[in-house]
Amino acid sequence: MYNYEDAKQNCEARFNNDGRLFEPKSWDENEVAFQVGKALATQNWRIGINDKQNEGQFVFESDGTPISYSPTWYFGFGAKGTNYNCIIFFTGSTVKWLDYHCTSKLSSICEYSHPTAATTTPPSMYSQFYIETVYI
Repeated sequence: MYNYEDAKQNCEARFNNDGRLFEPKSWDENEVAFQVGKALATQNWRIGINDKQNEGQFVFESDGTPISYSPTWYFGFGAKGTNYNCIIFFTGSTVKWLDYHCTSKLSSICEYSHPTAATTTPPSMYSQFYIETVYI
């Protein structure tokens, strides 16, 4: 389990500096990753989206590009304040997001994002995933 900054470094290292926290480019990609993660374990996972720079403007960690879709938030979450800036998948029956403390230690979803990947396909569409799970 890692805080946000350590999770980013872990993802980079896991794929020999070609990895990053998962950055879903569409809500459908959220759904796919969530279903895979849910099949592995019941827990929450960090992804590579935050609003650290501007409250309520959620961007991809890798390049600061704003997300182009409207996420489904867990009740009471979404632009929750300056202490809650890093997005996690909430474990439940359907995928929902929480904006959460960046310093909290949680599991994470990484993706392989090789810089020479085809530019006509969104990087995460055919990514290799690594989902960190913790079994108690």
